[in-house]
Formats: sequence, C-alpha cells, structure tokens
Amino acid sequence: MNSVIREAWETMLSYLEDGRAVIVASDSHGLPTLHNFYKQDPEKTEQYRGTIKHQGYGFFFGETENGRFEFCGGGAMQSVRDETGKYFSWSAVDASPEVLADLDFDIEKMKEIIRAKLA
Repeated sequence: MNSVIREAWETMLSYLEDGRAVIVASDSHGLPTLHNFYKQDPEKTEQYRGTIKHQGYGFFFGETENGRFEFCGGGAMQSVRDETGKYFSWSAVDASPEVLADLDFDIEKMKEIIRAKLA
C-alpha cells in the first residue's frame, strides 16, 4: 500500500473514531458505498433514497426521521491513486448519531475493516 492510500485509510479511520461515518465508491472494500449505504434496512430503503437530493457540484443531502445527512459523490469525493494508477474515492457522511443509526451504519465494524487494511 503506498503512502497516499495509507493516509486516506488513516483519515477515514480518524473520522470513524470521531463518530462520523464514511462511504467509498467501490464495493470491493467491504464498507458502505455511495450507492448502497442507505439500503442497509430494506424496509426503509425507498423512504431514504427518495429524500436524497443532488445540490450541485457533487454535494448531496437526504433525510431520515431523525434528521439530515450529507455526503459527496462523483468528482467531489476525496480521491487518491494507488501505485497501479487505480483511483480510490471516499467521502464522509455528515449526520447526527441518531441519523447514522437510522441508516444502520456499523461504525465499529467499519473501524475493524480499516484497521485490518492498515495492518
């Protein structure tokens, strides 16, 4: 793992340790992605998906019954390149702990996945 990729993983871990959630662009990492993070609870998927609005320049927001969540997609996501030239993109999901719970983010599991990648 090159230093730029390592730094991205370490930054995501620090966000998680601060109680913030993160999403990634690719589903190959075992973390919630830009396209599935709001689908963790099948009974609420359509309700949450329907609230997500693009505000321009890659900024999105949506709502659960407990408040608003915000994230970046596409070119607005944080991006780094690995040694093969492949991009790795991620974004913080800004929301209250209650909203993150509505979205079924498992912060502890996400920290375990990232710590394993950094080991």
